[in-house]
Amino acid sequence: MDPLSIRVDRSNRIVAVGGPWDEVAIANGGAAAVVARVLGTGLLDHVHGDPARMLVLTVLDRVRRFGTPRTVPYRCDTPGLKRWMEMTLTPAPDGTVTFEHRLLRCEPMQRPVRFAPARPGAPRGPAIIRCSSCNRVRDASGWHEPDTVRFSAEAVGIPGGTPPSQDAPILVGYGVCEACRARIERMLAG
Repeated sequence: MDPLSIRVDRSNRIVAVGGPWDEVAIANGGAAAVVARVLGTGLLDHVHGDPARMLVLTVLDRVRRFGTPRTVPYRCDTPGLKRWMEMTLTPAPDGTVTFEHRLLRCEPMQRPVRFAPARPGAPRGPAIIRCSSCNRVRDASGWHEPDTVRFSAEAVGIPGGTPPSQDAPILVGYGVCEACRARIERMLAG
């Protein structure tokens, strides 16, 4: 597959999108993320969680300040596939930065898992955090691959309810795990 790309201006607004963007968005249930809906929007409007936003801003700042491309590995899973990817951020003299996303490999999930962002302030059960970089989820016992965790009814927003159906989305907050934060900080330092 051709790489997907976006270009942001100095204000981090999306000014260009390349590759089979619409095809990939629609195939993965992201009709709200087609080109016509993302052009002109702020990049951070599409990033969930303050820790993930801060990480994106830090990487953008370093790329612009030092004028050198950086490649960041990450996961972009679908409900049925684990997808290892990388994005290369390339700065231009005019302050724009191009993000090029490449798929490295895929493997099937042991079982499908769908996530949805928890609404701020909404009552919910135990906090489940999803790492915006590696897609692992944190519960009370630590970080785990999402397809190996059995989520409670509370995790899908059914306090005291019956166990969730396999199709129910897991309500999560977004963050960045310690391992990913350290890996990205090392990458930015070198």
